[in-house]
Amino acid sequence: MESIRHKFVLRYLFVLALGSFLLVTCNKLDDIENTEVIGADAQYALPLASARLSFLDVIDYLNVDSSITLESDGLIRLNYKGDVLTINSEQLFDNIPLYIDQVTDTNYVSEFPIPGSIDIDFIDFKTGEMALSFQNERNVPLTVDVYIEDLSKNGTTYQWSTTVEAGTDADPSSQNTTVDLEGWKWDTSNDDLSIRYVAIDPDGNRQYLTKFFMILTNLEYAYAEGYLGNDLYTLGEDTIDIDFFEDWAEGMIYFEDPKITFTAFNSFGFPVDAVFEKMSIRTLDGNLIPLESEFVTNGVYIDYPRLDEVGDTVITNFAFNKDNSNIREVLGAGPVAVEYDVDGEPNPEMNTSIQGFMLDISELRVQMEVEIPMYAAASKFEIRDTSDFNLEDYGNIDFAEFKLVAENELPLAADMQLYFLDSQNRVVDSLLNNVERIIEAAPVDSEGVVTGLGEKTSFVTVEGTKLDNILSAKKMVLYSSFSTTNDGTESVQVEAEQAVEVRVGVQLGLE
Repeated sequence: MESIRHKFVLRYLFVLALGSFLLVTCNKLDDIENTEVIGADAQYALPLASARLSFLDVIDYLNVDSSITLESDGLIRLNYKGDVLTINSEQLFDNIPLYIDQVTDTNYVSEFPIPGSIDIDFIDFKTGEMALSFQNERNVPLTVDVYIEDLSKNGTTYQWSTTVEAGTDADPSSQNTTVDLEGWKWDTSNDDLSIRYVAIDPDGNRQYLTKFFMILTNLEYAYAEGYLGNDLYTLGEDTIDIDFFEDWAEGMIYFEDPKITFTAFNSFGFPVDAVFEKMSIRTLDGNLIPLESEFVTNGVYIDYPRLDEVGDTVITNFAFNKDNSNIREVLGAGPVAVEYDVDGEPNPEMNTSIQGFMLDISELRVQMEVEIPMYAAASKFEIRDTSDFNLEDYGNIDFAEFKLVAENELPLAADMQLYFLDSQNRVVDSLLNNVERIIEAAPVDSEGVVTGLGEKTSFVTVEGTKLDNILSAKKMVLYSSFSTTNDGTESVQVEAEQAVEVRVGVQLGLE
């Protein structure tokens, strides 16, 4: 039947029990085996169904959009994960832009301020080119030595020795060179490049160079070290959908130890605070309830690799739980999604003495996960489900009496009613006279652990006008309400292998 295809776990168990009426009327009578004639007036007894379903069997069968974790004691935990939010080193420290400066003195400091609050001590270049070019307007050649002490490779500072031919004002001679900066180290402790040159004419006199330019292009770093600033970086926002509650109509449920787990993978060499611009739970009625916690207000500290751990990734796990937030209350309000927006604040204490680093492959990855353990207390947790219904072709039944035997290892009791609607969505009848308890909850001990069976035998008779009304219906609405043992006054533990066994038989009278 279509009802059992929906996602909520317990619905399948309930429909199997009270939906037994449909099992008869939706099948040809001559297709049912093991029929026993029990009277001369065309009465038949039929064993309709017998099934044993564990809680884990049903979760596996249904399309519940979550992963399942089994604890060592068999307790089930549903897990809903969000997307992985990532920020990488290129976003934190953009490629160094094109830079052009004119060297106007024999000892010249080229200011190269790094934006934001970053104070880098040195950079190892991954790619880049440095072009140096100058002119000679004198009528004698010059021998030139250029020194850039802030730029080094393998411990040796940069030096360029060259000769530039004689020139004139109208036709100066020039000299230039291009340096591949891969593997070079730039000392940026002063946010500048110090350039010194010595230009000597044939008589040994010092001379000035005209139109001396330095051009830096295509700069990318492989490694940077220093104080990496306190500028806020955007990680992003995401929504975690929770389908467990999507058909909840009313009632209350409180999970004993639900969690929203925050996991961060950080290969940047500096601490970061996860700053939550938003952390809220959206409910079935459309309300947005904020998750209240000092860690939402003040952020979550993300650990980092130290200088002797360059290339490593440090994992930080943090859980919003019942002890540090109002998660138990908000997950009892019928959540359908967790919505969050998180940023990263590097060096939250603004401690400039922290010698941080980042590689070109460094990144910060963050993922949120909702964990719902099947250890809860529920009171009249009601689910409503509407589906099409049409049995006009099966009008040859005079009456049907159903017997349902339920033996339940689950600490969950089920109350049910099935309403039948006409084409105008008006109720024409119900299967039961009142909402009735069909499945009794298993007894539990003081820790909520099942200690025995919940047993219940029910009889349902359908005949006369009720039968006619049901056969004419176009839709049916299933109301199923469950409560944990002792009507939700205590939390219970649902384990993977706990099951409910249902046996259904029917006595039919045919016209």
